[in-house]
Amino acid sequence: MLKNIIKSSFYSFIISFLFVFWKVLSGERIVNYNFVYKFLEYTQVTFLSLLVFFLLVSFFIYLYINKSKIINDYIYKYRWIIAIIILLFCVIFKISGSSIGSWMYVTQEQMEDKDLLIGPNRSAHADEYCVYTPMTISQFYNKNQKYPYFSDTLRATKTDTFIVYGQPVKDFFVLFRPFHIPYLFLDLERGFSFYWCSRIIVLFMLTFEFFMLFTRKNKLLSFVSTVLVTFSPTIQWWISVNSLVEMIIFGELFILLLNLYINSKYKLRILFCILLAYTTFAYTLTFYPAWQIPFAYMFLVFTIYLIVENRDKFCIKKDGLIFVLYIAILFLFVYLLLLKSGNTIQNVTSTVYPGKRVSNGGGSFFDLFHYPYTLTLALTSLSFHVNSEIWGKFTSFFDFFPIGIIFSMIVLFKQKSKNKLLVLTLCLYVFLFVYISFGFPEFISRITLMSHATSFRAFSVLSFINLFLLIYSLSLIEFKIKLSYSVIYSLILTYIIITISIIRNINYYSHYLLIILVPVVFLSFLFLFTGKKKSFVFIVLLISFFSGILANPVRTGLQPILNNSLFLNIREQTVKDEGVWIVENLYFPINNYPVMAGAPTINCTNTYPNLSLMYTLDPIKKYEDIYNRYGSFMFIITNEETRFELLNPDLFNIYINVDDVVKLNSRFILTNRNLEQFSNSKVSFVKIKDIFEYKIYEIKHLS
Repeated sequence: MLKNIIKSSFYSFIISFLFVFWKVLSGERIVNYNFVYKFLEYTQVTFLSLLVFFLLVSFFIYLYINKSKIINDYIYKYRWIIAIIILLFCVIFKISGSSIGSWMYVTQEQMEDKDLLIGPNRSAHADEYCVYTPMTISQFYNKNQKYPYFSDTLRATKTDTFIVYGQPVKDFFVLFRPFHIPYLFLDLERGFSFYWCSRIIVLFMLTFEFFMLFTRKNKLLSFVSTVLVTFSPTIQWWISVNSLVEMIIFGELFILLLNLYINSKYKLRILFCILLAYTTFAYTLTFYPAWQIPFAYMFLVFTIYLIVENRDKFCIKKDGLIFVLYIAILFLFVYLLLLKSGNTIQNVTSTVYPGKRVSNGGGSFFDLFHYPYTLTLALTSLSFHVNSEIWGKFTSFFDFFPIGIIFSMIVLFKQKSKNKLLVLTLCLYVFLFVYISFGFPEFISRITLMSHATSFRAFSVLSFINLFLLIYSLSLIEFKIKLSYSVIYSLILTYIIITISIIRNINYYSHYLLIILVPVVFLSFLFLFTGKKKSFVFIVLLISFFSGILANPVRTGLQPILNNSLFLNIREQTVKDEGVWIVENLYFPINNYPVMAGAPTINCTNTYPNLSLMYTLDPIKKYEDIYNRYGSFMFIITNEETRFELLNPDLFNIYINVDDVVKLNSRFILTNRNLEQFSNSKVSFVKIKDIFEYKIYEIKHLS
């Protein structure tokens, strides 16, 4: 009993310390203070609450140590009910991981983000709080109806909101984006909460079932892999955009349904056929080929394995007819989608960026050694402000490379196993490894469709495969390596991995980070080599806490937007007077602000270009390569000739002559300049309101 009390107190101390450490670093402003002073100040203020927290955690850990089998069995038996209860709790209290509080810094609103519960708003999550979430809010405040398939708010013209940056829509096709459905009957904040929380919970649950299928129902290994996937840097830093979570959810669901199909009677196989077609189409609708295609290869490997391994359970005639039904249903869904969004898909694929972007791979070999970098990325990002694309390049699954490859070789050659899944997965691994490391000739890239997948996106899939190989091999491996050899191997691998990672990220690492990283990486390898699975679980939880869980804040509601003075003023003007808006002399992301209040805005982020409008400003199409793209753009009114300037692949300026402003058919301008100086005989700019540094003007056409 005393031993268990000491053990539970020790674990509780570590958890409590991490809790304090997290809270101390939970606001970006804290990096300006002396850390030691701030830590002492925090612990003094919250000593009583921390003591209560410590005692509660100690009690539950003690209870778990003594009754772990009963508790594990109970949790496993009622896992889906527990998941639903957690989801309901989150939705009722409007919980999400959005960094939307960052808008207060953008708009310079002097208000406290009281709804931020834990962690800081992440400025690196620009695609979420600057693009995706504003589009979602614009769907709610759309002037004609809530959640339209075609919105007149985005781009201030008819815009497909479903196919690119998929938004909730009141349409049949929302059934294929099930995480959007509650938007249609819940209030905005709870619909937003459901979207955030349900995807994490469903990913967790399905990943567990997925690994249970391939690890011969090994609960411990399945739990470890589930934590490493769900709370990986890749998932958590990219959770809100590009449908990465949905890709993995629907891919895993397809494999699980296929397994049920194989092991069910033919009467039920028709039902599973329909569900498989639904899942396939839902995967297709994620509409982000850079991840979609390499992940499709991965799930194809699992599909081939299940079919080959269970080939005696198929009847060519009966299953052939069911397969025809599957294809027919799939084609029906695709046909119906093309009727609504065919023109949009054509417009997107015809753009200079990303439509005509071609990737031949290569240059990402050293990304295999980056995963230690991700361990403290959530902490260092408090003091660094870079765009999400840069953060994304250095995020991966914490896959313990190259242990998965080593263990796979042990199973295949040392144990002389002829495991088909290992062989198939390793073949795919070689295919992706060659692509991300050296690249393909262009014709091979095009034939394999990898031309649509950039190297570092494909690397994320390779990293997932690394993790799968590790977990799957652990479920098959039949012996342990001696402790002395394990220590030597772990030291060598730790030195190699950390050294290469440091060389590739020389400006990132410090002595303090290495004090954290080296022991964690070394112990991870050591526990894996020695087969200490329970100790490895503790390391995994520690890794997931720092590398993934800290990546997003925990907040309630959307009040930083809905209570913001700029939002309220634009909303008031939009309700009072209809008219098209432009944003002038203000860079991204402020160009996406008016649409949140329901104001139709020409130069919000254009998911595909409004070419007819651009041709009125550029009749000879001199600048077509600049504006024929996905992106945001800024109007700058001048007295000079109208011209376009490309800044980034998804960002450009339009220096618009004051006389050309009338061609936009816009009525209101959000700007930070005094525009009266540009008034002339054709157009006049009348100030309506000042909000902090921002000004709202009405455009008067005089002739």
